[in-house]
Amino acid sequence: IATKIVNEKAFEIAGETLVVVPILESASHCDLAIYLKSRKILFLGGLFYNRIHPFLRPLDGMNVANWIRNLDALMSRFQPETIVPAEGDLAGATELKEFVAYLKALSNPKIEFSDCRKTYDWLEIPGQTSLEENFDLLRENIKSFTKF
Repeated sequence: IATKIVNEKAFEIAGETLVVVPILESASHCDLAIYLKSRKILFLGGLFYNRIHPFLRPLDGMNVANWIRNLDALMSRFQPETIVPAEGDLAGATELKEFVAYLKALSNPKIEFSDCRKTYDWLEIPGQTSLEENFDLLRENIKSFTKF
């Protein structure tokens, strides 16, 4: 049976508590973060790419300021030992902080592309993501939409 999750829910499965948290208007209109309580594992899916340039979807409700706030809130609340990204290796707090710094740098009009290139020499998903595309996309949206 499929269930639409619009509010936070906790499930007990095989002795593990799963906390499912809808994250609204961040990477998209709605993403889900899932936390395994006893294992201290946080699944972030499309909310986090570990040292890989992420997919950015401004037409699907992306709001970078909310995205940053929500990632910070999830880390503060759950304090996971392991974080599972959409792409890239398993991570910890350090890698997620780097990703948040990436989002901040790309959305900060005072930071130049060359500075981002030096700092974020990350993998690209061929034909899908790149620093240049993400930089241009966010900068263009900053000019067009105040919510970024």
